[in-house]
Amino acid sequence: QATRKQYIKDKLKNGLVLELGTYYYFTRRRHFSVGLSLQFQRFKLPATPMELVEKYDFGDTQLFLEDIQSQLEANSILQNLYDNSILEPVISPIQLGITLGKKFYFKKASRLFLEVEISYQLNVSNTVKIHSDSFIGQILVDSFITPVLEEGSNDSFEGFNLPSLSFRLGYQLGKKTFRKF
Repeated sequence: QATRKQYIKDKLKNGLVLELGTYYYFTRRRHFSVGLSLQFQRFKLPATPMELVEKYDFGDTQLFLEDIQSQLEANSILQNLYDNSILEPVISPIQLGITLGKKFYFKKASRLFLEVEISYQLNVSNTVKIHSDSFIGQILVDSFITPVLEEGSNDSFEGFNLPSLSFRLGYQLGKKTFRKF
């Protein structure tokens, strides 16, 4: 699993993250907040089919490597695609975030504050989409690459639950922090 995570970190490309969330600020609890967010990620993991199967480290555990090797030995075109063509799988994990925060106001500058947040992102789901432009390449993708990536990505991203600590310096423009409705 550590090998997979390092491979993902090294190869990750063209990422996009969209996060939707809400926070509740407790007015009588000395500026504490609680937040819940949903994070949609999408990124590419460009590599040759050989790298995706062998360096992504699932071939031995899933018994794919023997099947792949026998298919490749029988077909030189497939072998060439396996060794040299570049595929760009699109991996889309969805994560749920839980956040606890506290604001600390400065005494000399009452509108200036430091907000400290502790959060934890839990992986909720993961999808993998991959396509090849050639017919033979798509057979390779459907037969070997997609099952390896789906199984491995789900395993890898289950372990990508991320704790974080963040600090934000802010300035309050209005005079009131909260209004009554």
